Amino acid sequence: MKQKVDNSKKIRAISLHQPWAGAIALGIKTLETRPWATQVRGDLLICSTKKKVSELELPANYELIYKNCSKEDKDILELQGHAICIVEVVDCVGTNDPSFAKRTSKQTKNDFLWGNYNRNRYVWVTRNMRRVKPVPVRGAQGFYFVEKKLIKEA
Repeated sequence: MKQKVDNSKKIRAISLHQPWAGAIALGIKTLETRPWATQVRGDLLICSTKKKVSELELPANYELIYKNCSKEDKDILELQGHAICIVEVVDCVGTNDPSFAKRTSKQTKNDFLWGNYNRNRYVWVTRNMRRVKPVPVRGAQGFYFVEKKLIKEA
């Protein structure tokens, strides 16, 4: 049986590997690509996972972006196991969908380099990113909920 969640006290969250979570928090990317679609709309807490990825998995322009970041921004790209920002999910579109280009029209070069746009994938369109004071979060696969009282916007 599904457990009912009191949305007034919790915020929906998802954990992303670094540096992708940090890239959202720094405004480097606004689109998140996934192998699954979502009906979720509205605020979503972006958290970084504790798991590190290999250098071979990093986006093609990662080194250039990292090199040009401030110390504070580098810290955000490296921070693991923390909530780091909130975004508003406004759309989800399949890469096979004929309206894909129109519905992701604000896609930047970085969005393309930092996502997987292969066939049969889904793109979550986000906006209104707000950084939060980093707070340790125990993540989970897929969506999960975090107590709102733990999250303070930066």
